[in-house]
Amino acid sequence: MFYDSASAAEEDNGGETYEEGEEYNVENSQTIYHSSSAFEDYNLKPELIAACYSLGFQRPSRVQAFCLKSFDEGSPSLVIQSQNGTGKTVAFLLPIVQRIDPNLKSPQCVIVVPTLELAQQTVKIARELCVKLPEIQVQEVSTMVDLYGKSITEQIIIGSPGRIHGALQRNRLPLRHIKFLVFDEADVMFDMQGNIDIGTKIAYHITKDYPNIRTCFCSATYNERTNHVIGILLPEYKALKIKETQLSLDNIKQYVALCYDRAAKFQALLYMCSACAIPSSVIFCNTRASADWIKNKMEENGRQADVLHGGQNDEQRSEVVKKFKNSEFKVLISTNLISRGLDVPQVCMVVNYDPPVVHETGEPDYRTYLHRVGRCGRFGKLGIALNLVSSEKEYEIVTKFAEHFQHEIEDLDFSDTTHLDQLMALHGAS
Repeated sequence: MFYDSASAAEEDNGGETYEEGEEYNVENSQTIYHSSSAFEDYNLKPELIAACYSLGFQRPSRVQAFCLKSFDEGSPSLVIQSQNGTGKTVAFLLPIVQRIDPNLKSPQCVIVVPTLELAQQTVKIARELCVKLPEIQVQEVSTMVDLYGKSITEQIIIGSPGRIHGALQRNRLPLRHIKFLVFDEADVMFDMQGNIDIGTKIAYHITKDYPNIRTCFCSATYNERTNHVIGILLPEYKALKIKETQLSLDNIKQYVALCYDRAAKFQALLYMCSACAIPSSVIFCNTRASADWIKNKMEENGRQADVLHGGQNDEQRSEVVKKFKNSEFKVLISTNLISRGLDVPQVCMVVNYDPPVVHETGEPDYRTYLHRVGRCGRFGKLGIALNLVSSEKEYEIVTKFAEHFQHEIEDLDFSDTTHLDQLMALHGAS
């Protein structure tokens, strides 16, 4: 059974009420970042509450309150849709960690994520939540499991579909005590080339063999394939949904700059990265070759930058992310690899050097655009999204993004220095 859940009247205990048959719609950019409840309202362990405050959460966000309330009420499974940067990872981790048996040294929760970067980030957040609960162990599934034949004993297991599936096939991941199954960025999990069959196999195998497991699908966007999988796997669940037109929030100011050609496009990029004192930025390209080319051109012009894409091995990718998060360089150039799974608070600008398109058709890729832009403006902070276009076709694609999300994408004139100064001052970047 499908439940669209809406925020309703507050209860006496300060929590949120979610009623069957309604859809929760965002009224403004702040309604999803702060609920009316407190972490103390949900019978959480004191160690978890302290960890939440240490992570910078003053109150549960709307999605966190929804998950905590739903787990307390015994909801069998959840389907979560919430804007990027609203604390979704903490939302599903909190009630799960609360229910992990620390004395049982066996996997009790499996979290499947699409990329190495997101796996490592989720592991980091989970360990930060468990910092005062040392008996609860978190493990990323890596090649080390296969190399040494070690059977996993940690309670919370996180990994990509290929790694999780490999561990299951080799009997390295015992599930006899499994309680929770999470698919983060669920839509891409069942839509990525190579991951479609693997993700489906994991979901079907675990939910079929362990019918009492509580399953959670989580993403900012959903597609038809994922909704079909959910309909098959989950006979009953509770859902938090947001209208797609409300997913692009006011705290991210979006711009489009029309450049005469590809050379002018690079000069515009160089200007933004050189003349503006922006803490950190992410530049998205549609191909690895473009990402490498931009990195080399940036370095030729004396700008420090690095690149991240699927052509690098795991160690290289991990090192790049580590340095970027430590602010050892300020400009990261990437493909769609990190349009999901990169949470760096100091990133306040995203540049679409190439507008995202569906590979097979060349049509606008609305979901990828939303996730790319969502790398800035995390948890209500101000962000800038700049779209560089060098053809009428690219400009038309950006126009369609504005129409689809019903959100203005303002023209930016690089010859108007006053406009640029006002832009930087508005976003506190100069």
